[in-house]
Amino acid sequence: MMKKRIAPVVVAAVVCWVLVGIGSAATPEQMERRALEAMRIGQYTKAASLWQEILERSPGQFPALYNLACCYSRTGELDQAALRLEEAYKAGMSDPELLRSDPDLEALRGSRKGRALINRLASDAEQLRRLRGVPGYFEAPVLGGFRIVVPPVLKENRKYPLVMILHGHGANPENYVGIFERVASSLDAIVCAPYGPYPIPFERGHGYSWFPAPWFFQDLLRTGTPTGDRTQRRQEIEMQEQSVSRSFVLAAIDHVSSQFPVDPDRVFLMGHSEGGVLAYGLALEHPDLFRGLIVVGARLRPSDATPEILSEAAGQVEVMICHSRGDKAMSFDHAKAASETLAGAGIQSKIFPYEGGHGLTPDLAQTIGRWIAARSRG
Repeated sequence: MMKKRIAPVVVAAVVCWVLVGIGSAATPEQMERRALEAMRIGQYTKAASLWQEILERSPGQFPALYNLACCYSRTGELDQAALRLEEAYKAGMSDPELLRSDPDLEALRGSRKGRALINRLASDAEQLRRLRGVPGYFEAPVLGGFRIVVPPVLKENRKYPLVMILHGHGANPENYVGIFERVASSLDAIVCAPYGPYPIPFERGHGYSWFPAPWFFQDLLRTGTPTGDRTQRRQEIEMQEQSVSRSFVLAAIDHVSSQFPVDPDRVFLMGHSEGGVLAYGLALEHPDLFRGLIVVGARLRPSDATPEILSEAAGQVEVMICHSRGDKAMSFDHAKAASETLAGAGIQSKIFPYEGGHGLTPDLAQTIGRWIAARSRG
């Protein structure tokens, strides 16, 4: 069943729920476990209620949408099952074998409309697989990995826009390349999503981070540092960690540019959450490298927006700030503060509010795709 096969993605969703917080006594992981256990013992009505509550507090999570569709299929609510299954597919679920074989969807497959829907989604998923990207590696201070999506046919003597996507804390490139696979072909661009350099283990898989774990800083802060200098020392550490991560991403860009026909004047940098924090710092430090910067659910650190840095970046890079007003992990105030800081320095930026909590949504991906396309022509 999907509950096992998409474990890494489920982990990423759970991380997102942990960050957002669901406002009840139960933690997100506890709610998910209860829902899966209820499905295991055949209590599908109870499981559906739990999945619905999870979705109310963190919309657009395709593992929850898919499992809710399975519950409705089991209880005979086939119209609801079909609706939720299509929503799950649009949100990123695209496993054709699972659609055709999951026993929880047997009742839906048994109906004429449900069978037609599943055949359509499975066929579409197979066609999109070529856009999901292939793994690759590049040399940096440590060996780095990435996933890359390339147009099916690279035309001779043509240069293509490059979109670099930096994932959030505890996530991985698959979570982002999957949602952008439907956008990549319309952009006619190369899309690359590197893995963060720091693996993060979870109970049912692992994700990645762009910065070392917090305990790493605490040890450094306690080592030979007077109490009064802790703030200064933390800023120094912050600058060091940014420097390492920026070098890592720049190495990925250099590698992809050497292997594929990338147009150096049309490189876009996108970051979500922790990846957005890194993207802010990298793009403002190297504004001449990027045609545009897209940040989703992130904040602009003061150390990345000094007067000297902002002065150098003025008039060079355009910024798209995407932030949900319902983001409980990263307040919408961060988007407003970043926009004001950038505008005050003469850096063009605009806030794009959206619905969806701290996560990415298919609608947001389409909006970002259109923004990039408008700036990558020519």
